[in-house]
Amino acid sequence: MSKRALGAVLILAVCLSGCKVLVRQYYFNKGNTFFRDNKFDRAIVMYEKALDADPEFTKAYFYLGSSYLSLFKPGVNDEKNKNRAKKAVDAFTRVLEKEPNNIDALLSLADLYDKEGNFDEALKYYKKRIANNPKEPTGYYVMAEFYRRHGKNDEAAKVYEQRISLDPQNPEGYLYLARFYGDMSPPDFDKSIEAHRRRIALLTDPKDLKEAYYSIGVTAWAKSFRRIDLTVEERKATLQTGYEALDKAMEIDPAYPEPVIYKSLLLREEAKKVAMNDRKRSGELEAEADKLKEEYITLKKKQKEAQAAAPAEAAAK
Repeated sequence: MSKRALGAVLILAVCLSGCKVLVRQYYFNKGNTFFRDNKFDRAIVMYEKALDADPEFTKAYFYLGSSYLSLFKPGVNDEKNKNRAKKAVDAFTRVLEKEPNNIDALLSLADLYDKEGNFDEALKYYKKRIANNPKEPTGYYVMAEFYRRHGKNDEAAKVYEQRISLDPQNPEGYLYLARFYGDMSPPDFDKSIEAHRRRIALLTDPKDLKEAYYSIGVTAWAKSFRRIDLTVEERKATLQTGYEALDKAMEIDPAYPEPVIYKSLLLREEAKKVAMNDRKRSGELEAEADKLKEEYITLKKKQKEAQAAAPAEAAAK
């Protein structure tokens, strides 16, 4: 082949390659527009056209799978819905063939199998996400939440602890663990408080510290309010835990309104459930609670005034 002919072939190849990129990008962009507008059927058509132009276009496979996943209806067993699930699996699998560590594709497959009620397959992909991205914390939180939704609280707690073990000096992991125990059904208030305390040991910022102590106070109140089975001594200990934590929060920030109202609620708990047979003591506790409620209203008003004034002060600078 002459140099001129070879040059012509190379030019044609470059042109065809460039045209392929232009065509795939055109349809991909059109698909994204439909996807953003929740017009997933129309998005699918565009993504498929993009893949006709370039069958190796990984992003198009991901959004094609996401479109089918968005159309999938959990609990509907007709052929059309089953086909959506199959198409989504096929598309996400193509992504993983090219990018085995693709976090979004792994999560999307786990989510799809979860919606189908296939616990084992969903768990397999949640585990793959962690195995392929062991230092990425979100994967642990997502899998723990998956376990929690399915009533497997012991397994969820282990995953949260696994996340903490990756970075024991990071307070975030303890916060998620505390919230998990507080949101369980039924909640484990003691373990929630313990996790908050583990977090407090690592905190230095006053803002974070006051909020952590406040969280312990709220949890102590919730335990006393919701646990009708507590003995008087157990309730006293719970209330004392709450008082001490809320006092710490108020000490750090005397203008912080929320601990004030929760201390008021703790006092009412003590009045009604500990001092209920001592009319004088009960009355004193209720009176103290009323004072704190008024203090809360005052602090809240000042807080709103300060927030309203902040933009004007910033604009004046």
